[in-house]
Amino acid sequence: MWNLFGKKEKEEEPEQYVVRLITTKGIIEADLFTEEMPITTAHFMRIAQSGFYNGLQFFRYIPEILIQTGCPYNNGMGTAAHFGHIAQESCKIPLEEGVFAMPHTAPHMIGSQFFICLSQRGVAHLEGACPAFAKITSDITVLSRLRAGDLLEKVEIITIKPEEKEGGKEEGKEEGEEESE
Repeated sequence: MWNLFGKKEKEEEPEQYVVRLITTKGIIEADLFTEEMPITTAHFMRIAQSGFYNGLQFFRYIPEILIQTGCPYNNGMGTAAHFGHIAQESCKIPLEEGVFAMPHTAPHMIGSQFFICLSQRGVAHLEGACPAFAKITSDITVLSRLRAGDLLEKVEIITIKPEEKEGGKEEGKEEGEEESE
């Protein structure tokens, strides 16, 4: 970007968003793909910030393939109707271990359910059909311990400002959290 005096200004780096899943088996953190998948991540963040996911079960576990949650009935037959469905976003992000994706609830529509890939095997046919929106950056062993029936106790969205990344500080603040002086 150029300023009024013809000098190039440093472009602002966007904030980074991290989702933290607090489960009965431990904590999982993942970077959200806000630039690559803006519609899907905004939809997920809106649902997460409402508290909808808090207390839901992981209702589907397919060994070495995926673990799924986000159904209000904990059986895969529902969605957060009051948030509506969004059009499925085109996705070129590969589904591999640690990637979060949203399955379609109707042709080309997604709701509140999401799954986390346990490996690339068994999900190749879902690539492009289920938009990926995050990838685990924390220790992957918590993911490997999750099973159907485990609880998703709480979901938090954390904002990491560019200056916090550059300064080596990895801790951001939760969305909506006030800074204390």
